[in-house]
Amino acid sequence: MYNLHCILCDQYNLDLLVFYLSCFICCPQIFLAIHCSSHYCVYCINLIHNRIDILDSLAYFWIDTNPMDRHAVLLNKMPLVSAVFQKATGNKVLDFGKWKSTFIDVPKQAGPNDCMFFAWKYMEFWDGERLHCELNPMQVYVIVLLHFLLHALNQAELPEELDIYGIGGRKIQFDQSQ
Repeated sequence: MYNLHCILCDQYNLDLLVFYLSCFICCPQIFLAIHCSSHYCVYCINLIHNRIDILDSLAYFWIDTNPMDRHAVLLNKMPLVSAVFQKATGNKVLDFGKWKSTFIDVPKQAGPNDCMFFAWKYMEFWDGERLHCELNPMQVYVIVLLHFLLHALNQAELPEELDIYGIGGRKIQFDQSQ
């Protein structure tokens, strides 16, 4: 997965892109986590259906805006993004610069700053046709919380009530000299 931090500035590191694209040539989808105006969404270059799937967790109905207003600038950059992919892969990835885009109906975020968690789950569960896992906002929050709470890199001691399986003792030891 390659993260185009901001495609509005037209700055790309082609050497890094070549490295990341080397594993995209055989993939049916390429996920781009897009960060624009303090919001994350996912553009899926869907090589199965030759389209760009937009997976966006904002409920535009509630904020009284049109999703095309936000995405028009980004979609206008797709020919440039496609050209970068073409150059980096030696034309091994299909030219998606003029493909139609489709807004995919996905679960929407409940809080104002939850878009990155939803983008993470969209990339994990989008198979090119549908989300192959039922997602609701509370489920996303619980999954993310458990991931961070129970991860081996979490160095905090867990309360006994949470550590019923004894996983709090599996800590990664860091060499302090590094």
